Amino acid sequence: ALIGPPGSGKTFQLQQLLAHHPPHVLAISCCLYRESARSFVQRLLCAILQAGLTELYLTLEPERPGSLDTHSAQHSLEVLLHGAEHHIPNTAAAARALESLFMRRIDGEALHRTLDLIPVLSEERRQLCVLILDEFLLLEDLGFPQAFHELGKRVMTWPSTLFILSSSSVHRARLILRERLHLLFGQFELLTLEMLNPPTAAAWATQELDGMEGLEAISPFLIGWLGTHPWYLTVFLKRLKELTALSQSTILTEPLFFQTAWDLLGSPEGVLHQWCRSRIEALPEGRLGARALEALIRMAVGARTMTEIGASIGRAGLTDALQLLIERDLAQRHGSCWMIPDPILRCWLS
Repeated sequence: ALIGPPGSGKTFQLQQLLAHHPPHVLAISCCLYRESARSFVQRLLCAILQAGLTELYLTLEPERPGSLDTHSAQHSLEVLLHGAEHHIPNTAAAARALESLFMRRIDGEALHRTLDLIPVLSEERRQLCVLILDEFLLLEDLGFPQAFHELGKRVMTWPSTLFILSSSSVHRARLILRERLHLLFGQFELLTLEMLNPPTAAAWATQELDGMEGLEAISPFLIGWLGTHPWYLTVFLKRLKELTALSQSTILTEPLFFQTAWDLLGSPEGVLHQWCRSRIEALPEGRLGARALEALIRMAVGARTMTEIGASIGRAGLTDALQLLIERDLAQRHGSCWMIPDPILRCWLS
């Protein structure tokens, strides 16, 4: 199990593993997104079939949800099924049996039966398997009943399959792994990715902006403001270089810096603006969610203790609301001090 905050490089590490996995191992990889349950099951089915056909070069590029319409997604699955029928017929026959579940929209059973194709494929190809589920906590969020219970049963009973799970929700992932997946015959080794240290991040930013004047003034502030999140820095530096090129100048001016910040974080169409909105948009829907959001905003503008937060929004339900923020990895508590660990989210909320 690989956990770490957003942008800490989990997906990059998994991609490196996929690029260099042993040839005698079937690598099945499927990243989870906020999509329909049916869309995920179909993508997982495609990933299983594609892994079984990889050496035969009968592959399709995996698609993110939303990039294909339903007809195109079905076409991709049909192409893989057609190839599978000739080369892995047992797996193909089991996959064809899922069509009735898709038609009747029995998504939970379709997920279980899709997962159960993996030992069929392993036996048919006579190879061991690695199953990689990136952002695995979304299994439950997509509405699959008892998702982790079903996954745990397979972890315990599939000796020929290595499970690799990743998550950006550090607190919740530790809880799920400890209480629902760290089982007698299926124990997870927990690997935690941290952020870069400031000197490393500053050196990388300097390298990215090499040859531009004014770098000495901008780099320390950039690291102090964005933190050392590789993804945040990558997005910001890319836009900053684009605006610098458009201005036909090599000087990093203050107006260019502010324009970059607005384009990414201030504008509703900005990448970082959309990212921050996605972090909190579902929060008010749950019990005490509205209270939790109010508390989060008070933290963003400077409240640090429960007394200070309660003075602004009231004490009723505050303890449970703050606990909800911890569970969502939106806030942390250090002694009596509360804080928002994500610098971009803190800035956006304020």
